[in-house]
Parts: sequence; C-alpha cells; structure tokens
Amino acid sequence: MSSAIQKILLLTMAVIEVSSIEQRTGNGDPGTDPFLSIQNVVISLSMLCIFILVAVGCTWGWWQRVLCFWKTRGTHEAPPDWFVPGGSTNFRTLDPVNLQRDVGGRTSITIEPLPTMTDLNIDSRDSFELRTFRAPGIVPASNEEEIQSQDWFEEQHQSFPRKNLVYQKIIGKGWFGKVLEAEAKQIKPYIRVSNVIVRSLRDNATEQEQSRFLNEARMFRDAQDSDHILKLLGHCVDEMPYILIFEYFPLGDLKSYLRGKAKQVPSSADDGVIVRMIIDIVRGVKWMEQAGFVHGDLAARNCIVTVPAGKVVIGDYGCSTQKFRDDYYWTSGYAIPIRWAAPETVTFIGDSLSISKVTHVANIWSLGVLIWEVFQFGKTPYANLTDEDVIKRVLRNKSYILDPPQFPFVKESTKEKLYQLLVSCWNSVPNHRPSIDYIEEVFTTP
Repeated sequence: MSSAIQKILLLTMAVIEVSSIEQRTGNGDPGTDPFLSIQNVVISLSMLCIFILVAVGCTWGWWQRVLCFWKTRGTHEAPPDWFVPGGSTNFRTLDPVNLQRDVGGRTSITIEPLPTMTDLNIDSRDSFELRTFRAPGIVPASNEEEIQSQDWFEEQHQSFPRKNLVYQKIIGKGWFGKVLEAEAKQIKPYIRVSNVIVRSLRDNATEQEQSRFLNEARMFRDAQDSDHILKLLGHCVDEMPYILIFEYFPLGDLKSYLRGKAKQVPSSADDGVIVRMIIDIVRGVKWMEQAGFVHGDLAARNCIVTVPAGKVVIGDYGCSTQKFRDDYYWTSGYAIPIRWAAPETVTFIGDSLSISKVTHVANIWSLGVLIWEVFQFGKTPYANLTDEDVIKRVLRNKSYILDPPQFPFVKESTKEKLYQLLVSCWNSVPNHRPSIDYIEEVFTTP
C-alpha cells in the first residue's frame, strides 16, 4: 500500500511541475486560459484525496477497532481475531518467547503462566490467610474426608484444551488461588468464543487441596440437567495448575444485585421477580437434595443472577470470602458464616468455634435466611447484633430469630403465612423443619 501511495505522490508532483513550467514559459496564462484554471482545481482536489488516503491508511487499525466496537456493542457476538480490546498493543512489552504461530500464519499471544497474586495487588499475608483458613463449600452429603477425585480423570470427563483459553483479567481470589475472566473457544456447541470464569489452583497445592478443589466443583459438573445450578463448562487436569471453567454471567452475585436494586423496589418486585428468584433458589436446593449434595455456605452472595435478569442459579465463582469478608466469623482456622449457619453445624470448644457436618435439614435453616435476604433486598441478617451476640443468642442459646422481612408486594393475608414458614425453617430441632417440597409448594401455589 505504501509503494502505491509513493507512486501516486511522484505522479502528482510531476504533473504539478509540468504545469509550473508551462506557466513560466508563457505557454499558458491561468488568468486568461480557462483550461489551466480547471487543471489547477483538478490537481488541488487530487492532492486532497491523496492526503485523505494517506491519513486513513496510517490509522486504519484504529478505525477497524472503532467499527468493531460499534458493530458488537450490546450483543454477545465475539469481536474478530484482529480486535485488541483496550487500545493498541504496545509491542515493546511483548516477550518474543511467548509468541507462537498458528496454522493460519497469524501471531497469537499465549499468557503462561497465569498472572500472579502480585498482579492483583494482594498482600501476601492476606493470601496466606485465605489458604490456611477453611471456608465451607459444596460437597456430597457423605463423609467429605472419604471423597475421592479419581473420576475427574476418566475419559467421560476429558480435559478442555488449555490452548483454547485466552485470559482477560483477574477478578478475585479464593483459598485455592486465582479467579479470572477469560474467553474459551468452542466450549459451547455452535458458539465460536464464549466468555467464561476460570478458577485456577495454585501450583504448590497439596494432594488434599487438589482433591478438595475438584470436589467443591463436583456439583456444578454433575448439574448439566438442572436450570437452577451454575454449570461447569470444562476443566483442565492434565497438568498443574488445575483449572475449572464456569459459565459467565455479568450481573454477578445475587446479594450485590439486590442491593443495587434496593432503590427500585416497585419496578423489581411488582411483576413477581422477587418470588420467581426465590422459587429458582428453592428448586436449586431441591435438586441438590435429590442429587445428594449439601451446601456449607448457602446465602445470597453464593447465588448468581443470570440472563434475563431475575433468574437465579445456585453457585459462585469462589471468591465470596474475599468479597464479603464481613459476612464471616474468622476463628480457629475457619471462616464461619455464623449468620446463615444452623446451630447444629457449629461446635463450641471452650471459647472457640468450628464447623460440624452440614446436612440437608441444616440447609433448610440457611435457605430460610436466604429467603429473608431476598425479601430484604440483600440486607445483612441480624444487623442489629454483633458477631458475639449472634454466637450467643442465635447459635448457642437458640433464643433469637430474625424479625419479619418487608415482603414487598405480598398480600397482607399471605405475609403471616410466609413468615411462619421462615420461622419453621429456624426450628431449633432439625427434624422439625419443613421439607423442601413443602417450601416449594408454598411459593408456587397461588
């Protein structure tokens, strides 16, 4: 392109020079000869067009990015391969060792290893604390210590090719390591590129931590037949670091979503969105019970709002303990969600606490608190109590329960019935709590 422009410039300069010679030799007078006047106009317009072509040619890459942005704005269409988000690439920062050629001859950038914790500006002591503190997760209802992870390496759970992942940015951290936003090629049928969330296990994880990392995602792997559980799209366990790939929903966790909508209660609740959210959660808990899973941290922060807005799935990306640190009571090597936990799941040893085995009936207690959260648009349970008061009055003495929520747009005749349902979920005798089928019936019966 540049050689062609050079030829056009040389040709134009030659024409201008010939015209100048004619005028100097008297062969033409622009004031009396109309042909020469037209000739000068044509030459000026030609020069203007040439300069425009040169300017567009020099900035063509920028124009491509602008056109691509407006074309894909507001859609789920992936930009073409040449589109570089966030501006032009600074080639001085690229490491030639990490440049590879694909089959088409184009240059691609492989980001390996994954970004470090220092990229997220995380204090190393804080990172160590998350690794050493044990946060509750989602596990099969059988003894967690007996759970094995060999089935993750069987043929039906084949690893997703790492080369098809392009990491975008770190969005958080968990006890296991980093949580990243990424793009995955051909991880969904008939879709070339999908936005995904990746959990990456740190390289120095012990065998027990490797097993725990996989076991906590087992429910998401096995829930492909459920519309109410976050789905695991793929995983990479052929080598370290282990990687788990989840479907991505930009609206984020339910707690943050509800708090953002708190000032728009009429528009959010008038069409039954709140009740539909609760029904989604109840059906997710029902699927968990039928599939033999229990949730050790069932709360609004560990549910995700999908598309269209108003639909909810149970699941999280693994960084709740970082994002909602104040929702946990940190002690004795545990991060305990005391405001959501059933009393029988917390063991008192002197002045210290530890987590006992979570059961299906314990999940009913937490579900009641979660439903209260939704009706209260993400408010913190027992906000009028300190952590010590919650431990003493709710968990140890079992003498305090939550006040009735506001129940937006619920008939007065129904509010008392719903609150009595929640109270029954918080029965201090676990076996006296309502079944998940009954809770579903209450919310789905007109």
